[in-house]
Amino acid sequence: MKIAQYILIFCSLIFSKIEAQQNFQKVYTFQDTFAIFNDVYVTDSCYYYTAGMGSGSRQPFNFGKIHLDGTEEVLLLDEDFSSLQRIMYSQADMDTNFRGNFVTCFVNHSINGNSPRIKEFSGDGNLLNDFAMLDYWTSDSLLFLNEFSRIIINNIDSTYLIAHRYHDNTTDNNGNEQNGSSGTILIKLKYDGTVIWDKKFYYSPIGLYKPDWALCNLMKLPNDEFLLVINEIKIFDPSNWNLNWTKTHFIKLDDSGNQVAHKIFQDGQFCPGGFAGTHLEDGGLLYSYFESIIDGSPPNTDYFRPRPVIARFDNNYNLVWKKTLREFYGTEFSFFIGQMTEVRIVEDSLFVGAFNYIEEIEENMAYKERLRLSQYNLNGVNKWNRDYIYYPTDDFNDPEYGIYDLELTPDGGYIMLGEVQILDSLLTNAPGQFGYVLKTNCLGFLGDPIAEFAYSTNYGDVQFVNSSIQAGSYQWIFGDGDTLSTSEYIDSVKHNYLNNGNYTVQLIAYGCNGINDTISKTIQVSGLSNGFAGDGTLLTLFPNPISSGESIAFYVGNITQENVTVEIVNTHGQTVFQGRIQLPNTTYIIPLNIASGAYFVSLRNDSDLLEVEKLIVR
Repeated sequence: MKIAQYILIFCSLIFSKIEAQQNFQKVYTFQDTFAIFNDVYVTDSCYYYTAGMGSGSRQPFNFGKIHLDGTEEVLLLDEDFSSLQRIMYSQADMDTNFRGNFVTCFVNHSINGNSPRIKEFSGDGNLLNDFAMLDYWTSDSLLFLNEFSRIIINNIDSTYLIAHRYHDNTTDNNGNEQNGSSGTILIKLKYDGTVIWDKKFYYSPIGLYKPDWALCNLMKLPNDEFLLVINEIKIFDPSNWNLNWTKTHFIKLDDSGNQVAHKIFQDGQFCPGGFAGTHLEDGGLLYSYFESIIDGSPPNTDYFRPRPVIARFDNNYNLVWKKTLREFYGTEFSFFIGQMTEVRIVEDSLFVGAFNYIEEIEENMAYKERLRLSQYNLNGVNKWNRDYIYYPTDDFNDPEYGIYDLELTPDGGYIMLGEVQILDSLLTNAPGQFGYVLKTNCLGFLGDPIAEFAYSTNYGDVQFVNSSIQAGSYQWIFGDGDTLSTSEYIDSVKHNYLNNGNYTVQLIAYGCNGINDTISKTIQVSGLSNGFAGDGTLLTLFPNPISSGESIAFYVGNITQENVTVEIVNTHGQTVFQGRIQLPNTTYIIPLNIASGAYFVSLRNDSDLLEVEKLIVR
């Protein structure tokens, strides 16, 4: 139970042996400045990963695997001392090509410029192909920015389609930049690096108040089509910040890069999108972005306050619904904070997303941050949230969580990975960016359910409090023939016993894949008067059962007590009616339209139970 509880993971910054188990967490570092997991590829026998590590001047490429018990094995450590291999920030999914080898891409920084770099490597760690596309710098003066990359691998014609953000650094004879600002470029190439075609999107000549263009996503669609998602952003100087704006462009392309459809989306004035995007079978899209409001007093203190949302779009990229990922509008626009950075479809009706969740402690002053995994249905209804906290935190410099990949595992669980930034450590040049891997079960927990409950009795009324953990649903067996099934969100249930005696109560907590835990306790019910409760002399229901929508009628006998009330409760312990009994020996009719199920109708005098009858509504 207690689904809002955090899963605290206090980690040391070294490798540690982990006992074999289905679910695990681990921290990854080589005691250098940083180590960051980038991507995970799931197989039945292990999880392959790419990662970057090192320092500002040394950034090796790391490929390895994590076994099902959580132990890690480095397969390829490529230390190219002439380049900074920016694999850790690429956001480029690792996939397999027509030869069954792994392929990924990222921005490579060297004395020859920032260029796309593609690596092909086998599952046992042999580097088979490695090339940087330097011609785009040496011939076209395109500087590829140290940001996100996308790659789609076609196993039919052995081609790759990559997307990068670039800046055109072409200058005139006097060294003045002459052509343009940053844009997004798509490059289709063969597996050996031969370029088939390239297309620039929304390149605009440099000039006053020209917008910027930022790559968000590239997705494969049916019928050999692709969806390119980019942001068009305009940032003014601080005195005119209220003029800032952002638009999201959904651009559908054919296999040759020709535009098939184009939709501009803007939800408010300044609403940048993120990298979370998943194509749906109906042609729609799940996508995460910031909605925003403008705040402050003019003329010079206007600013936008964002709030992240997850949204569904139809096949024409019109907004269907959006759900906020937190309650308040903050002061930050960040890749790390708030946005879902990965979304995955679980089944036809469910999806999960991972993001850095923040809670506002003091308005505009302090946030509490944690890593959150959430499940929704495709109508936007939140099913559950699981929170994880890495490393000790303080009130001012909580860690920031980067989620770079989230995948489903064959056992129905989830594996996610990325980085944690600890500002206190980075400010002292200590290891402060480390990679994490978190493997959970289908409910987002590291462990199996553990059942536990407490109870209190008041004559025949027994209040049960569910204190179980790591379960998604429960079944109560009350020992008198009645049972009740509840979700993980029902903390407390009330049950009414009609007779004195000892009852064996069982609570079954259900987890994933049929795993459950059961606890049994014997409770004693006493204090019920055989002269009143349940014998029909003070309270008689008719008819019983009744159909849903019918009025409830009951006869009250010769009551001698004062301040008598009638109460109707359902099997969840929720009161659906309560009223005062004015006269004895009288028939009362209650025009209630209540749902089908079992109910308990009781007469009470202050805290004393006089009589109770069970009502069945069909």
